[in-house]
Amino acid sequence: MSQEKKDACSLDDARGYLEEYFMPLMCEIPDEGQGGLKCIDILHGVFNSGEVKGKRLIDVGCGPVLYQHISASRFFSEIVCAEYSESGRAEIEKWVAEDPDAFDWSEYVQYFCDMEGTRDIWEERQKQLRRAIKAVIPCDVHKPNPIEPLLMEPFDVVMTLFCIENACGDRY
Repeated sequence: MSQEKKDACSLDDARGYLEEYFMPLMCEIPDEGQGGLKCIDILHGVFNSGEVKGKRLIDVGCGPVLYQHISASRFFSEIVCAEYSESGRAEIEKWVAEDPDAFDWSEYVQYFCDMEGTRDIWEERQKQLRRAIKAVIPCDVHKPNPIEPLLMEPFDVVMTLFCIENACGDRY
């Protein structure tokens, strides 16, 4: 991918990133977006295993994406999306608020419901996900307390996908 195309799909342009890597679900997706698709099956298995439990989950460095929260919202009544990029946070907030300009995650919700055998209730699952997302907050993983100045009650699960490994300034 050219540097120009990478810049256009950076998290400073969350919508461009979503349109490049996450829509539509069943079309041919560039290699850079395949990680998200592989995660769908993994996350479905992890959350449905019953081994990951609790009430509160925080996703550190969630980006502008929501697929990782679809299965989690069945088991966690409080999900906090912590994201560095203002553009990424804005995309999530638009979806939660049902803004007509928000990215459409319905194909992803339907895909998860298909795996669960609950396709007929996908719209309710989408509402459940919106209800579960209690906050969208800024974070910076380079700080000792990534969500400072906020103070929050402890979380049962801290999740991060493709964040920590990409935030590192070097390989060592």
